[in-house]
Amino acid sequence: QTVSVPVTVNGDLVVEGNETFTVALSAPSTGAAIGGGPATGTISNDDTTTLSINSVTVTEGLAGTTPAAFAVTLSAPVDRAVSFTATTSDGTANAPGDYVPLAGQSFNIAAGATTATVTVSVNGDNVVENDETYFVTPAALTAAPPAGGQAPLDPATLIIPANTRGTGTITNDDFTQISID
Repeated sequence: QTVSVPVTVNGDLVVEGNETFTVALSAPSTGAAIGGGPATGTISNDDTTTLSINSVTVTEGLAGTTPAAFAVTLSAPVDRAVSFTATTSDGTANAPGDYVPLAGQSFNIAAGATTATVTVSVNGDNVVENDETYFVTPAALTAAPPAGGQAPLDPATLIIPANTRGTGTITNDDFTQISID
């Protein structure tokens, strides 16, 4: 005779590796015997996370640098730290004159967290010009190796949609006056 042993699995929204548990039978009734060892159940991860980045506008300033802080966000937490790279590219702004470029700089998001900040330094000047733009593109979203009993993470659960990028806008704060005698 076969008997089902129900086990309740709790759902969650955390990206994680597949998990296992065991069920062991004990204390058979009189005249019954337990054959075989414990059974293993597997809980398959069905969660994914998608990375996004916002756009930022800063006023350039007359000298020095002004930080432009881009928020990079995961749509769901991951059970371990993840990392990504960020690279800037010119729009109407030109590096390194208008801003300090990033070339594949690495950033981290802690286990269980969903945000990180990518900061681009915008250079101040006293040149009258139009507002200018540049772009920040995230890439190479990867998870830290499993640790402390964690199962490996399927790389397909970490998503950066095509054409994901933040736009940095540098607002001009310079003006000139014309006078006549």
